[in-house]
Amino acid sequence: MKTLRGFFGGLLLGVAVAGAAPAQGQEGPAKIVGVIHEVNPEAGVLVVREAMKGTVVQRSIDFGPQTRVLQSGRDTAHRIVDRPAAPDQLRRGDYVVVTTTRDGGRLRAVEVRVTRGAEG
Repeated sequence: MKTLRGFFGGLLLGVAVAGAAPAQGQEGPAKIVGVIHEVNPEAGVLVVREAMKGTVVQRSIDFGPQTRVLQSGRDTAHRIVDRPAAPDQLRRGDYVVVTTTRDGGRLRAVEVRVTRGAEG
């Protein structure tokens, strides 16, 4: 049990560190890890809430036709697989990992990997 706790603790720490990169103002690809708070495919805006250093931060991210959207799930052999999805399939409450770049002062999504919540 302690081994699993240590594994998941390390995994969460890794996710938190990966999600912190955009806040540092780094150029190039960075990851935002969190839950969709709002999505508007028509306007091309995705708002993600991520936990960072004990607080919750909202990130507004632009996306468009060039953004790759993938739905993570399991196949019949219980392996994790990613399937292409459309931006209009993104829902509030979905857990996402968004690979972003900076376009001027704005975040732009290159890829959105979504895992649907248990209720969705």
